[in-house]
Amino acid sequence: MYYRELEPPSDLQCYVLAYWAFVAPAAHDGVYQHRVMPDGCVQLSYLKQARLLHLVGPRLEALEVPVQPGHVFWGVRFRPGAAGAVLGVPCLDLRDAVGPTFLFVPERAQVLLQALQACETMEEAVAAVSEVLRRFAAQAEAPDALMQQGVAAIVAAQGQLRISELAEKLDLSERQFQRRFRQAVGLTPKQFARIRRFRASVGNVLRTPPEAWSRVAAEQGYADQAHLIREFQDLYGDSPTGFEATVRAIEHRDVKP
Repeated sequence: MYYRELEPPSDLQCYVLAYWAFVAPAAHDGVYQHRVMPDGCVQLSYLKQARLLHLVGPRLEALEVPVQPGHVFWGVRFRPGAAGAVLGVPCLDLRDAVGPTFLFVPERAQVLLQALQACETMEEAVAAVSEVLRRFAAQAEAPDALMQQGVAAIVAAQGQLRISELAEKLDLSERQFQRRFRQAVGLTPKQFARIRRFRASVGNVLRTPPEAWSRVAAEQGYADQAHLIREFQDLYGDSPTGFEATVRAIEHRDVKP
């Protein structure tokens, strides 16, 4: 079983954070319940065998996906705050959305699905979807540039910054910043910062060697290790050690937390 990420073409990097593939071996025993942690992004997920395209909106809880032996998933992770421009719907309207893409963006879903159904490899899927997204982007308004700056600042700080100070740096009142950020990203700045701090923490598993969880808790500004454990339970639904065991069972290629 492996998970792989590919960078988008340079002209789409303002909209797309990464393309990804998740593949379960045909010899896998039974249905595997794969838990996907929140990342603050809108994602598209295509199941090759069933030719189904699903949309997942910004959320604060993990999503469990049943994976059968031999399943191949291809996906698009949009840059936080940028999906609304290319999909033609505010990210706020996609908050907690999970289901077939045609339920949320029917016309765009049909175009994307037709492009994907002609693909046999991930590389073909990336090329096909990129071409479709270029057409969508050509007809779309640019993402809110100021909110993109806000997103970048929160990511760079790994979620450890004061929202009031960030709003001041962007020359906005805190109330203005909260409203525009939520409209653009689908989450409040505080919620997004919480997710980014959590993801910086779980990236520890991909280190060689990983650090003790107590040290990770201190580095990421949690009150103590118990606080970090509670965040794992709330945002992922399992303990740090349970998460680590799950990640170790999946080969990760070119992955960024």
